[in-house]
Amino acid sequence: MDKITDLSGTLPARVSLEDVAKEARVSKATVCRALRGTGRISSATREKIKKLAAEMNYRPDPALSALTRYRWGERVRGRARYSLALVRVDPTPSASSQRRQSGVVERASELNFFLEEHVLDSKTSPASMSRILFARGIDGIIFEICGPVFQWDFAWDKFACVTIGFDGEAHRLNSVTSDWFNAVRMVSEKARQPGVERVGYANFYRGNPSMDDRVHAATLLERSRNVKQLGAQPPIFWYPGDHNLTKNVFKSDRDNFFRWFEKHRPDVVIDGNRTAIWWLKDAGLRMPQDVRYASLNSHPELEPGSSGSVHDQKRQARLAVDLLFNLIQINERGLSDLPLRLTTPCSWHEGTTLMLPRKGRLAKKAHQA
Repeated sequence: MDKITDLSGTLPARVSLEDVAKEARVSKATVCRALRGTGRISSATREKIKKLAAEMNYRPDPALSALTRYRWGERVRGRARYSLALVRVDPTPSASSQRRQSGVVERASELNFFLEEHVLDSKTSPASMSRILFARGIDGIIFEICGPVFQWDFAWDKFACVTIGFDGEAHRLNSVTSDWFNAVRMVSEKARQPGVERVGYANFYRGNPSMDDRVHAATLLERSRNVKQLGAQPPIFWYPGDHNLTKNVFKSDRDNFFRWFEKHRPDVVIDGNRTAIWWLKDAGLRMPQDVRYASLNSHPELEPGSSGSVHDQKRQARLAVDLLFNLIQINERGLSDLPLRLTTPCSWHEGTTLMLPRKGRLAKKAHQA
């Protein structure tokens, strides 16, 4: 291979599409279609070109790709630079989902991307949807996953893919999600206030391992700190592994929660979701007078008074579009052995459920002890 020399030394020249085309004895257009997975090319030819490109260490030049897209866009006024799809998986109506959708739509519009939305539920075949999206010329897909999912039969190698929301272990996909580990740390530090001696955690367990295991690990770490600083602590209360909060949670697990609560009497409950706050209210307990409360997934628009960490779903959605853009530029498609995982920090919402008690109540509590 020819060499080029610069101030940093001698480097191999970049392998171009033309180099691959000459070696394969086909046109540049055929090589481009084969590597992008588009066009009518026989499977044998496509695999031959892919194998040859890998052997020659061909890598697309992101700068040239962007320039080509720009020039084409200048030629054809109003043409979108890329075609993206937002696929909502098992969608549930929620404020979080709406923020994620608005973030994707907003960022795609800013970057002049064509965007279409689809729903993947129990009535839809993933294989059929992938064929439809491929036929429509979709370059990349953002999956907004609203709950744990099973493995799909999907043509992953046809698209660049990113997930937001749940990012599960069913598929090795690049994802953008919240920094749950540090959310637990932040809420725990806020909860360790004067007058707090017993910190109770209510967590989900392995409903979504990639998320729950991080929360669990952070909870164990913070609980060990509580033991060191405050003495013996309540055991962790486990919600069932069901993030969709079915009837079983409200009928049976409410009783389990109160058996745990009455036995261990925590001064503060750190809730992995937002269920315990309603149970405590329904039982007539006042917050923070009777028990303090903070959530790892606070939604101020739903519970304005609830203290806790707030997840910036809109920012995650915007970052997902940027990440997808980068993956398309370098022609990285399908599942990955080492998927990227971008995490965004959470902010703190100061509600009324974790306020410091009055001095009079502290004195009363000390007297009762």
